[in-house]
Amino acid sequence: METIEHVITLEKEALNQWSKANPLGYGIHAHKDQIYFDNLGAQDQIEGKEKIGEYVKETFAQLQPHNYELVGLKARQYGDVVILSYRYHPTMPDGSPSAQWAATVVYALIDSKWQLVHASWVMLKPPGMG
Repeated sequence: METIEHVITLEKEALNQWSKANPLGYGIHAHKDQIYFDNLGAQDQIEGKEKIGEYVKETFAQLQPHNYELVGLKARQYGDVVILSYRYHPTMPDGSPSAQWAATVVYALIDSKWQLVHASWVMLKPPGMG
């Protein structure tokens, strides 16, 4: 499998966990020293898989199962680094919209394994804001 396709598959595996209301599941491919940002409670970077896990477990405790669509997915490989950017458009099982997000994530080849080393998430539209 081509590298970019492989990394996209890894990211979708993580997002599938997230969409099943498992916030810690998004970190299944994360490196222990991952860096994370978002525009909720992580405007200052959070470093380390364990600290990120604590943050998402608390911040997204009310996460509900949902469906999602990746919009505008772009992927670029630069040596042993792959950068993905996309918009995450979730919808609840009843079809109602949820908050839309933009994400930039970086995977690096470490010890012969592609691992998530950086994630930056920005909420674009709160639910019901069109």
